[in-house]
Amino acid sequence: MERMKSLLGVLVAALLLVAGSGIAGAQPNLVIDRSHGQQVDLRGFTDHLTKDLGWKVTDLTKWPNPPAVPSDCSLLLVPQPTVEFSDAEVAAVHAYVEGGGGLWVLYDACDNCYGSPKYLNALPAKFGVTFNADTVWQITSDFFSTFTIPVPSDLQTGHPPFTGVADFVYYHGASLNADPSLVSVVVTAPDAYADSGVYTTTPPPVLATADVGTGHAVFIGDILPLEPSTYNSLDAQTKLLLDNIAAWLEKPEESGPIPVTINIRPWCKENRIDLQSRGVIRVAVLSTPEFDVKQVDPKTVLFAEAKPLCWMRIDVDRDRDKDLLFLFPIRNLKLTEESTEATLTGKTLDGKAFEGTDTVQMVQHKTCKKPEKPDNRGNHCEGNKR
Repeated sequence: MERMKSLLGVLVAALLLVAGSGIAGAQPNLVIDRSHGQQVDLRGFTDHLTKDLGWKVTDLTKWPNPPAVPSDCSLLLVPQPTVEFSDAEVAAVHAYVEGGGGLWVLYDACDNCYGSPKYLNALPAKFGVTFNADTVWQITSDFFSTFTIPVPSDLQTGHPPFTGVADFVYYHGASLNADPSLVSVVVTAPDAYADSGVYTTTPPPVLATADVGTGHAVFIGDILPLEPSTYNSLDAQTKLLLDNIAAWLEKPEESGPIPVTINIRPWCKENRIDLQSRGVIRVAVLSTPEFDVKQVDPKTVLFAEAKPLCWMRIDVDRDRDKDLLFLFPIRNLKLTEESTEATLTGKTLDGKAFEGTDTVQMVQHKTCKKPEKPDNRGNHCEGNKR
């Protein structure tokens, strides 16, 4: 009996551990861009995400410099920007999607809605989509009515956002243009016309998806289905479409930091460290076919938990590719006399963690032996300081 109780106790503890780790590690984070003048209320859909599907929702009110999508972002939602994205922000979003992230861009048909002076296309254009300053209407509709857009049968079984979705409703949304060389799927609205503006095709496209690298993007010209005033009255098919889109765009959890190659004391034959020294130690992150150091955000880098004094780009290993060389104060290194290796960590500009380890030899009051070149290279970081 006691043995049975013991086994049951272990089993229960294991189940609780697995369940707890799953809850803590699997919560996706919807990041809503609020830094480009957006005033739309999306709580109809976001309340459903948080209460029913276990998502977390955060607002991005200010982009970092240099721009980067938050590292914990599972899906970036951009609703009706009224301030143009900068070239650097567009590049950061594109890199995020290319690396496995999800992007969802929503526009609306009314030029004056939410204070928007015009339709801004710098971001969607990077993915082959532009929105028109027009309104897609059903011929007999009034302002608040909807019309049904059928989903082609091949998409219902062949494209995740549309699985099980026969049709969805569309309010007074805008049309869009899609570059067939960049987008993968375009859904059009039948029997509609433009209240203002001119469609590039007939019938007008209203939804497009794009595959970029290992990530995906969705563009829709109708924002009303996500708002509280309309979401709760949506039909089941349209709600399923929204859930499918979120699930398809959700960035998978990272399996671990990106492995990088580092070189401690790159011009010395041995990686000797004297922890009593008041000097600096040079550590290089090497460019390889798998990792370009141009991706590195230098201000996130730590070596043995010490922050760098400065950094510079220099060809350390003579392969004609620039590497990234850092100088760290030795007295700040979290190492001991027994340490045999040291690790450098950091993040890329789009928020991915990376890590590299090299061996070290702890000594007292000694320097490296027989440098291949004078040991004064990389002592000046040309103003690239933390």
